Amino acid sequence: IQPAGCFGGVICTTQPVIQVLDRVGNVVPATGTQVTASIVGDTNSEFLSGTLIASGDSNGDVSFVDLVIAPSGYLVMNFSGPGYVLSDPVLVLVGEKAKARIFVEPMGLEAGVSFLRQPLALAADFGGNWVAGISDIMQVEFICGTGCTQFGNFTAPTVNGVA
Repeated sequence: IQPAGCFGGVICTTQPVIQVLDRVGNVVPATGTQVTASIVGDTNSEFLSGTLIASGDSNGDVSFVDLVIAPSGYLVMNFSGPGYVLSDPVLVLVGEKAKARIFVEPMGLEAGVSFLRQPLALAADFGGNWVAGISDIMQVEFICGTGCTQFGNFTAPTVNGVA
């Protein structure tokens, strides 16, 4: 079964199931057989999370249960164990707004003076992908130490998911 129903940073609704076959294509029991899932080209293992190693059963199936893919776009999964299998390209869609992500860091942090460069934040899904089309108010919270006084505007309207 091919993975499907994937939204950035959320468990895919259809998890992959690999069937273990012999050389002539017959299904063979896979009890104890371990298969590892990865994303082709993800050399730092940053794109895929969840339980990446699954064990086979007596029916020859190796089922994954909680794989999560972070970036949106078309990705190909690799399943390696005794041999290897590549998935069809998996379309990972941008999910719903879940968090704010700082896109541009503020610059010129000096007490009592406005930032030389104001921060820029994006509405993002759980995978950190930009969620366009959001018109909302974004609120920023600064952590200020003892004796520190904060002043300025801590909310900003978003236009197309950017504040």
